Amino acid sequence: MSIPKVQTSLGKTATNYLRKAFNVDINIEKVNLAFLGDVQLDEIFIRDHHSDTLVYAKNLTTSIFSYRNILNNKLEFGQISLEDFILNIKTYKNEEDDALTVFVDKFDDGTESDQPSDFLLTATKLKLKNGYVSISDENIENDNPLFFKNITGETENFKVAGPNVSTEIKNLSFIENHNLKVESLATDFTYTKSFMRFKNTELKTASSLILADIEFTYNREDFSDFNNLVAINANVKQAAISLLDLKSFYSEFGTDDVLHFSTNISGKLNDFVASDLQLKTDKNALIYGDLNFKNIFNQENGFSMNGDFTNLTSDYNHLKIMLPKVLGNTLPSTFKKLGRFTLSGNTYITSKLIDAQLTLKTDLGTTISDLVLTNIDNASYKGYIKVVDLKLGKIMGDSLVGLLSMEANIDGSGFTLKNLNTSVKGKVSKHQYKNYTYNNISLNGIFKNMHFDGEMEVNDDNIKLNFNGLADLSRDIYTFDFKTTVDYCDLNTLNLFKRDSISKIKGDIDIQVKGNSFDDLVGTVDFKNSLYLNQKGNYFFKDFNITSSFSDSIRTITINSSEILTGKVEGRFKFNELGKLAQNSIGSIYSNYKPFKVTPNQNLNFRFNIYNKIVEVFYPEVILAPTTTIRGNINSNDNLFKLNIKSPKVEAFTNVINELNLQIDNKNPLFNTQLTIDEI
Repeated sequence: MSIPKVQTSLGKTATNYLRKAFNVDINIEKVNLAFLGDVQLDEIFIRDHHSDTLVYAKNLTTSIFSYRNILNNKLEFGQISLEDFILNIKTYKNEEDDALTVFVDKFDDGTESDQPSDFLLTATKLKLKNGYVSISDENIENDNPLFFKNITGETENFKVAGPNVSTEIKNLSFIENHNLKVESLATDFTYTKSFMRFKNTELKTASSLILADIEFTYNREDFSDFNNLVAINANVKQAAISLLDLKSFYSEFGTDDVLHFSTNISGKLNDFVASDLQLKTDKNALIYGDLNFKNIFNQENGFSMNGDFTNLTSDYNHLKIMLPKVLGNTLPSTFKKLGRFTLSGNTYITSKLIDAQLTLKTDLGTTISDLVLTNIDNASYKGYIKVVDLKLGKIMGDSLVGLLSMEANIDGSGFTLKNLNTSVKGKVSKHQYKNYTYNNISLNGIFKNMHFDGEMEVNDDNIKLNFNGLADLSRDIYTFDFKTTVDYCDLNTLNLFKRDSISKIKGDIDIQVKGNSFDDLVGTVDFKNSLYLNQKGNYFFKDFNITSSFSDSIRTITINSSEILTGKVEGRFKFNELGKLAQNSIGSIYSNYKPFKVTPNQNLNFRFNIYNKIVEVFYPEVILAPTTTIRGNINSNDNLFKLNIKSPKVEAFTNVINELNLQIDNKNPLFNTQLTIDEI
C-alpha cells in the first residue's frame, strides 16, 4: 500500500467507482490505505455538471471503520481532516438549482426529501483548515457573490444521509464577504431539502456575541436568490453587537457603541422583522418595539427601516453616533437642547427620507409629529407637528419666556436661517411671557430665502391684535415692513407695564425700518389713532411719527407729532447707553462718583417741544404744560451735560411751578446753573 503506483491505482479505482455508482465527476489523485483503516486522499477534485470546480481539497485524512460497509454505500469514518479546500456553489444562467444541489441529488435514491436514503457518510470529527466557500448566481445582474474564506475549525458527529447533512460545529472561524471576521461559530447544524437549522448557535467576533436558534426554510429553487427568497426564523436569546460590525453591512452606521438585545426575527434576509425587540446600548440608549429592515444585505436596492416603537430613549449625540450620515445631516443642532428624550410611535427611514408619526417626550416638553423628511441633504419636510408645554425659555435662554403649546402644519426644507424655506400655518394655545399665559394665537406665514412674509392674529382675553408684515434677512442689513392693528391690550394684566393700575392701549402701528439693532436702525415708525387709558384718564393722539437716519456717521432721531411733541436727538451715540451717559455727566459733579463704563467718543444734542400732557404717561408725578421746551447736550469724553428747560407750568410731586426756566452746565455748576421761577 505504500508503493506510489499502487496508491495512484487505488485513487483511480475509487474515482471510477464513484463515477459509476453515482454519476459524479470526481478525481482523486492518490489514495493511501493503511492496515489499521487510515486513509489519506490527495488532490481531490470534483467538477460540477458544467465541468467547473465544485469541490477541491488538497488533502483529506481519515480512518475507515469498515471496508465492507463501503460496498453497501455506508462510508463510516473516524476523524476527517480536510485542508486547503474550496466549495463553489454556483447557479448557472437560466437554471434554478445550484451546482451543489445538482450534485447532492445524485446521492438521493428517490425517497422522501427529509428521510435518509441508502447512501450514508459519517465521521466522528471533521477538522477544517484554510477553506473557501463561495455562493453566486449568474441570473442576478451585478451579483455580489457571497463568500467565506479562511475557514478553520472542527465539527463532531458529521453525517450525510442521502441529501441530508447534520453535524455539531464546535469552533469554526472565517471571514465573510463584507470583511467581517467571525472568530468562533458553534452550533448544532442540520441541512435538508426544505430547511437548514442552526440550533444553540453561539457566534463571536472581536467585538460582538450572538446566542440564538436559527432556522431557514425554502424550496430548492430559492437558493438561486438566498437573501430574498429563503425564509428565516430566529430566536435571538442574547446578543451584543458592535456598531463596528454592523457598519460592514450598512456603511451609514457609526462605530462607537455596542447594542445589547434580544428579539425574534422572521422574514427574509433582505426583508425581516425583529419583533419584541428589547435593546439597550453601552451609551445607555433604549429601543423597545418591532422593526422591519429591508435590503440590509443588498444596499444597492435601497436600505430601509420601518419601526413601531413603544420606547426609544436616546439623545442628539447618540443618534449621530448611530447614523452619523443619515441622521447627522438631518437633525438640527438645536435638538441638543432637548437633552435626553423618549419617543414612541412609527418611523420609516431610508437614505432619502424619514417618515415619522411620533410622540416625543423630553425634560423640555412633549412633541407630537406626523412628518415626512425627504431629500436628506437639504432636509425637506412636510406634515403636522404639535408641541405640548415646551419649555421655550430654556431653549432660548430667556428667563422671561415660559411654556409653549401649539400645533401647526409645516411644509418646506431646512432648519437653519440660511437654508430655511418653509410655510407654517397653525395655532398657539399657550405662550407664557412675564408670568402671563397667552392663548388663541393664529399663525400663517412663509420663510423663504431669508425672507419672512406672514400674519399673526391674537384673540386673547387681554390682547387682541392683527399683525402682518415682511422681514428680509437675506442681506447684511435686515429690512422690516410690519403693520399691526391693536384692538385691545391690557398692559397691566399682561405684566408688560405695571406702574399704572390701569394700563390699556389700542391703535395702529406701521414699522418700516432697516438695521440689525437699535444702534444702526434706519427708517420710520408710525403710530396712528392711538389711545392710552390709565387711572388718570384717556390719552389720544391721531398721528405720532419716529424717524431714524444717518449722515456721515451722525445719527438723527426725529419725533414728530403736532398733538404731543416734536423734536430730535442728533449725534454719535449708542441707544442703550443714553441713560448711563446722562448719569455719568451729572454724577461727575461729585468727587466720589464712580461712573459707568461706556463706549468713548459719544456725543449728542437734543431739543423737544411738548404740546400735550402725554409726559405724565411715563412720569405720572410730573405734568408739563403745553409749549414746554427741553434742549441740551451730552459728551462722553469729558462728561459734559447741559440742560435747558422752559415751561409755563410744571406740576411735580404735588408742587406747582409757573414760568420755569432751568439751565444746567455741569462743567461749572456753581456759576452756570440758573433757575428762574415766576411763582411756586
